[in-house]
Amino acid sequence: MRSSMIRAGTRRGLAAAGCALVAACPGAAGPSGSDTDSDAATADTDVPVVAERSGQLRLVVITEALPTDTRVVLMCDGRTLVDEGRFNALGRREWTFTVSPGELCAVEVSDARGGLLPGGELYNCSLRVGAWEAARGLASTVAEVEVEACVPGCVDPVAENHSPGATLDDGSCTYVFGCTDPDARNHDPAATRDDGRCDYGGFGRVELLAHTDGRPQDTAVRLACGGRDVVSLEGLTEAWSTVRVASNVDAGFDCDVVVADSFGDASAAGRVDLCGVTVAEWAPQPSQGTPYEAIVGSFRTAPCSGCTDPQATNFESSAYVDDGTCVY
Repeated sequence: MRSSMIRAGTRRGLAAAGCALVAACPGAAGPSGSDTDSDAATADTDVPVVAERSGQLRLVVITEALPTDTRVVLMCDGRTLVDEGRFNALGRREWTFTVSPGELCAVEVSDARGGLLPGGELYNCSLRVGAWEAARGLASTVAEVEVEACVPGCVDPVAENHSPGATLDDGSCTYVFGCTDPDARNHDPAATRDDGRCDYGGFGRVELLAHTDGRPQDTAVRLACGGRDVVSLEGLTEAWSTVRVASNVDAGFDCDVVVADSFGDASAAGRVDLCGVTVAEWAPQPSQGTPYEAIVGSFRTAPCSGCTDPQATNFESSAYVDDGTCVY
């Protein structure tokens, strides 16, 4: 399989199409495909159907900023499979096509105003053959691949029935489900797929504190643990104020503190306390002139729950937050 990442402005692999720019090439009827939209990145659950000895291409585009004059073009041997300029929502968008092995395909992204070009990925069967980050520019050829035929089977190396020669996941993978985290009390060394039931012996208390600037309505601060937002501060109205929010979080999660500003000026300063101890603290991020988002701290949640009533028979002096287990 031949694939490569191409620097902005290059056009290698497009000569066969007879075009200086992919976006300028005339459209042509291509193989059937599908176009799906989503506002969050999620794993595929549908089993792909691909004819024997056929190839498959899946293009993923992630829009991170609006408004946009973005155009995305996917061409294979001079045929236009995707020529899309309607990107009016943030999030993820996908197209999937069945194509012939040996076809040379290329992806170009452009923005008429030189704005933020979307990031994305290109897959041949289930194998990622191209990936690119969002970046500013007018036009860029971001991925190129010579399509190979798909071999259905289980492509996950940790599965019980992994097939080393498979290139297209057919939904046949089997796993041993259990807790895969060695730090959990119920860790199962034989488990190959986490079942989401790891037990870390309680929960912790996180408290997020933020100091707003003169434009609090543009500011957002959120705490993301285990891939989801646990607490967040946004839509604030009081300038030069201190705002607090707290939540209980199960132990054992990796968390990121994310600050953002939709106007592009200085962000809020603040800190995060876990079980009464400061685990992240940051100063205002400098003004950047454009909307931005940045991770300013990271930590792992720990348990501090228990019975906090000294009158209870099972009082725990080390407990920071009551878990409702007190016995009298």
